Amino acid sequence: MDRSHPFSKSIEILRVIGTLLVVLLHSQQDNLRLDGSLNSIVQISLSSVICTVAVPLFFFISGYLFSEGFSVDKSFSDNFSVYKRKIKSRFKSLVIPYFLWNVLVLIAFSVMFYFIKKEPIDFFLKEQGVYGVLWSYHGFPIDYSLWFVRDLIVLSLLYPIIIFIVKFTGEVGLMTLLILLLSTIKIPVDGLNTTSLFFFFWGSFMNMKYAWKGKINSNLLKGLIIISFLLSVVSVALFNNEIIRRPIIKIFDIISILILLSSFTYLYEKNAYLRTVNYSPMTFFIIAFHPIIIFCVKHLLDNYFQSFNSLLGYFFVFIISFALSYASYFILGTLFPKSMRLLTGGRK
Repeated sequence: MDRSHPFSKSIEILRVIGTLLVVLLHSQQDNLRLDGSLNSIVQISLSSVICTVAVPLFFFISGYLFSEGFSVDKSFSDNFSVYKRKIKSRFKSLVIPYFLWNVLVLIAFSVMFYFIKKEPIDFFLKEQGVYGVLWSYHGFPIDYSLWFVRDLIVLSLLYPIIIFIVKFTGEVGLMTLLILLLSTIKIPVDGLNTTSLFFFFWGSFMNMKYAWKGKINSNLLKGLIIISFLLSVVSVALFNNEIIRRPIIKIFDIISILILLSSFTYLYEKNAYLRTVNYSPMTFFIIAFHPIIIFCVKHLLDNYFQSFNSLLGYFFVFIISFALSYASYFILGTLFPKSMRLLTGGRK
C-alpha cells in the first residue's frame, strides 16, 4: 500500500495508539471489581472497555495488510505463489521474534521471581512446561502480550482457507464468524480463537472484497460514535456480569475500529501535509517488552507505596511502564542495532 495514502497514514498512527492502549490495559489493578468508587469506574472504563479495541484493531490491520497481493479473482496457483512469499517473510517478522521474546521474558521472570518471591529459578518451566511457556498456558505464552503474534502465525499459515471463504462465501462467511465471535463458543485450538479469527478475516475481507480505504459516510460515522458511547456506558455498568457484557464489548470493538480508521483517514485526507513515520519496530518492541516493566513497577508500588490500588497508582504504572519501554527501545536500538532488528522481526 502507498504509504502516502491517508488510510496508510491512519494505520501507522493507530499502531501507536493501539500500543498505548495495550500498556494501559495491562496497567489495571488485578482482580478489580466495580464497586461504585471513582477508582473502579475510571479503571474499568479505560482498561476494560476503551482499551479492549487495541488487539482487535491490530488483527484487523494485520489481516488487511496480509491480504495485499491476494485476489479473489486470481487463480489458486497465483494466490499460492503470493502465499509462499508472504509465509517466508512472516517467519522472519513473526516466528523468530515471537520465540526469542518468550525465551527472554522467561529468563527475566525467572530471575525476578527467584529474587523477589523466592521461587526456584526453574519455577515457570516446572509450573507451565516448555509448551506453556512458549505457546499456551491458560491461553497465553509467558510473554502474555504476544498471544496476538502467536495467533497471527497460525492465521497466516491458514490463509489459503481464508481466501477460499472470502471467495466462495463472502458476507455469509463473515456473518458466520461474527455469530461465533458474539457467542460463548471457544475454538479448541491453542493459538486460535474467535476474536483473532473474526477480526483478521474481517480486515482481509474488507481489502480483498471491497478494497476499502477507510471512508465512511459522515452521518453514519456520527451515528456510530453515539452507539459506541452508549455501548461503553452499558459495558461499564455490566462489568461484574461477564457473560452478558462480552458480546457488548465485541460490538463496541467492531464499531470503534470503523470509527478510528475512518476518522484518522479523514484527518489525513483533509491535512495532507501531516506526515507519519514507520512506527512498526517501536510498537512491536514496546508490546513485547512492557510486561517485564509492568511487573517491576506494580511490585514496587504494591510493596512500598499504598497508593498502588488507587487511581494515582494506576496512571503511575501506565506512564512509567510506557516511558521506560519507550526509552529502552531507543537505548538498546542504539547500542545493539542488529539485535534490535532481530527482536523486532527486521521491521524498519
